[in-house]
Amino acid sequence: MYSELRSEDSRVHNDAAIEQVEVIAEEAVRK
Repeated sequence: MYSELRSEDSRVHNDAAIEQVEVIAEEAVRK
């Protein structure tokens, strides 16, 4: 159970990190 929570938490964290990278990339393209 604990490991399931940890993997779910890390997956959500990875999604957030990917979204942030995409936002940074978009801003770089606009410049």
